[in-house]
Amino acid sequence: MMNNIGEARRSYGLSIGKEVTQDMAAAMFDVSPSGYKKWEQGVGKLNGEILCRIADKYGCSVDYLLCRVEDPAPYPARTSRHPSLADDEQELVDSYRATHDYFKPEISDYAARQAERHPKKQDNGDTGSVVEAV
Repeated sequence: MMNNIGEARRSYGLSIGKEVTQDMAAAMFDVSPSGYKKWEQGVGKLNGEILCRIADKYGCSVDYLLCRVEDPAPYPARTSRHPSLADDEQELVDSYRATHDYFKPEISDYAARQAERHPKKQDNGDTGSVVEAV
């Protein structure tokens, strides 16, 4: 069983560990790089809020990070679903909400650029023709 976040990150192949350095992860979790490195070395203490953010970002349970279980599978997320959203739209909203605030402006800018470059097409309802949405 793992005894710290570093071993959990390496052994499970946690997705964030493949693309993100320790310094980048520290920025994502709004902590100092030295603090994050201490967590991975098993010598730093984590508070509950940061531990939950790490588990959400790594896609595993807090119990897995705390070495209380061997199965890394996360618990079902508690999300508030808006009735007008399709499944893929809700997934996008949930992913955005789980993203660190540092990265949200970049995501929003990207989405806006894509919407400008590739506007949604709509059926106008009269002739069956498709028109660009405004």
